[in-house]
Amino acid sequence: MMATWADLKSYINSHYKVAVDAGANLVLEFELGGGRSQAVFIGHDTLSLGLGTEESWVIVESPIGEVDTVDIRKALAEVQQIVCGGLGLSGKYLTVRDGFPLANLDANEFERPLRLITVTADAIEKALSGRDEF
Repeated sequence: MMATWADLKSYINSHYKVAVDAGANLVLEFELGGGRSQAVFIGHDTLSLGLGTEESWVIVESPIGEVDTVDIRKALAEVQQIVCGGLGLSGKYLTVRDGFPLANLDANEFERPLRLITVTADAIEKALSGRDEF
């Protein structure tokens, strides 16, 4: 169980090569075969539930293109077909993203969405641009 951000970071560092560790944000890079790769951003956030209650969450997102170069309508149509995640914005990048609470997070509850976000973002990037920038 990974109940804290420190626990999850330890798990990630023991199972993956971390390209960037910026404290509350990590960047992983995956080789997907066929000459394609995909960057994945993993971030820690605190969700305020009101009345002084807060909850730690992890956000997993992967870029599909720069927001100014992506046909948003086509991106939405692509995302409509997926079960895990939705569109997000990270800086200048349009991303496929999902988030979940850390409190009772098990390895499989992290691993499966991580893999789904990674391959989905790569597939959408390929469908929209035909390129492999991320």
